[in-house]
Amino acid sequence: MKSSSFRSLIETYAPGESARITDRIAATRRTLTGGDVPTAAAAASGAVAPYASPEALIADLEALRARLPAGAAQARLSRFTREIAGAGFHTASIDVRQNSASHEDSVGDLLHEAGIVADYAALTEEEKQAVLWQRLLAPDDAPLYDPHGAHSPQTHKEMEIFRAIGDVQTKFGERAMPNYIIANTESVSDILEPMVLLKEVGLAGANGLKMNIVPLIETVPDLKNGREIVGTLLAHPQYRAWLKERDNTQQIMVGYSDSNRLDGPLASNWEIQKALVYLQEVAAENDVDLLVFHGRGGTVARGAGLHPEQEVDMLPSGAARRGLRYTEQGEEVAVKYGTSEAAAHNLQTITAAAIDANLPRDVPETPAYRAAMEKMSTRSSEVYRQLVAEKPGFLEYYNQATPVGYVADLNAGSRASSRSNLADGQLKLDQLRAIPWVAGWNQSRAMVPAWYGMGTALREHVHADATQPVAGPELHALQEMYRTWPFFRSLIDRTENELAKVDLTIVKGYADLVKTDGVGDAIHADLKQEFDRTKEMVLSIKQSSTLLETEPAMASSLARKAPMLDTANALQISLIAAERTETDAGLKQALRKGVVGTMQAIQSGLGRFG
Repeated sequence: MKSSSFRSLIETYAPGESARITDRIAATRRTLTGGDVPTAAAAASGAVAPYASPEALIADLEALRARLPAGAAQARLSRFTREIAGAGFHTASIDVRQNSASHEDSVGDLLHEAGIVADYAALTEEEKQAVLWQRLLAPDDAPLYDPHGAHSPQTHKEMEIFRAIGDVQTKFGERAMPNYIIANTESVSDILEPMVLLKEVGLAGANGLKMNIVPLIETVPDLKNGREIVGTLLAHPQYRAWLKERDNTQQIMVGYSDSNRLDGPLASNWEIQKALVYLQEVAAENDVDLLVFHGRGGTVARGAGLHPEQEVDMLPSGAARRGLRYTEQGEEVAVKYGTSEAAAHNLQTITAAAIDANLPRDVPETPAYRAAMEKMSTRSSEVYRQLVAEKPGFLEYYNQATPVGYVADLNAGSRASSRSNLADGQLKLDQLRAIPWVAGWNQSRAMVPAWYGMGTALREHVHADATQPVAGPELHALQEMYRTWPFFRSLIDRTENELAKVDLTIVKGYADLVKTDGVGDAIHADLKQEFDRTKEMVLSIKQSSTLLETEPAMASSLARKAPMLDTANALQISLIAAERTETDAGLKQALRKGVVGTMQAIQSGLGRFG
């Protein structure tokens, strides 16, 4: 609403209010965009004070609306009020995310410099929790951090971030930065440490907790321990008191990428499914509402469904009762929100799916189903880790038989391929980031993170003897699970979709790039064997004769793209081989650009990157 029309509206129906409200709005705008005095100083000097919060402005607008006659004027003011209620003074909220290791280092430094604990990292988990709660319950006027103190550079850097959060909340309101995500949460102390740092800048303490503390649970071991971690946190009376002031809602972020990368697709999906159930249980036990933030990527290997309805439908009953949050990858934005029509359709689809998920439904997740999944999950993880963690030469294969070394040139991710710069230049599985890990396999047409380990687990569940036919009561049970259980149906359908993109002939071309004799052939043989098993089991469970038999449009699309994709892959293999042996710096750089060009082509053909 333009300021002139707003002033005219007020003067018509509320003489005398025009200067007060419109001038305060103008002062608020100047303050938010930089350059005006804060509210308290303005009031002291007699200047027009800006609104201290969106709620203060809304209160004035609601009082004014009550004085207006029904009609167009009231409708215009109602629309303006809704805009302020929805967007506040900040328009869009921003989450803050940091790794738990950084918090531990900074808290340890603060405690050491204050003479409280000499070596915080050496404490047991119970001792850490005791020290951290002691700090959180200490008076607010006894900070540990001194901006001019002898703290480590890392601590000064971290505290500048926390001070910036406080500045943003002061200027734009708490909703501008409402959530603090703790990546790699492995313990209760990982959750308490950033709260101690928030206390240092006045965002936690006697006046409550000014941010939602969001543990990010990522790996399979952490997913298994998550119930104890969250339960211990919620059992503390002070944390519960703070939570009640924040709509009595605990937000938990569940990561889909690391669990897949380290334990494979079947184990990852099942452990996340179980976690979503027990998180609801522990929240209910503590009389707290639960909001799950799904940290999905844009590919099946990173938790994405084939469409939004499937992503919601595969959740356990009640998982979306408090709402639904999930990440959208940057590469997805143009596709899903690039036009107003696409954005409207996508948001409508998500909203409808979320509403549907909260309707009563009978999901036959029987004890027999859970027992079968537990058995298959364990076996699939074993098979997957035999490849990625135990197979001789595996990381050499991945580094040389995929274009992972060129991902950084594509600027496809916001972070480096690895979590640290390794002195020996070699990749390590637990250091790889999700996007490059998946992208390397997708580009080489192997799609390994989306299916490896599933074939053996499914096959052995039906019959331990691989020479026996795929038949019998256990197969019938899997077919029944597929028909009646949305979670299992989604798992099988998404696996089938990725299997259809695999081309083992092309994969062999990449395997031939591996320098060490025998490594490429040995791992390619493992991939082929497991691919054949997985394909056989997916077709048997779906009772289909070919992949994508029930998805003819998708099958037709892949068939049309295949000649161009195959050409791009063949060119990429040739360019990689040439670039690795080229000694001229200029030609080497030109060849790298060529590889990046083929990566963009393959990404477009597959529809996803990492």
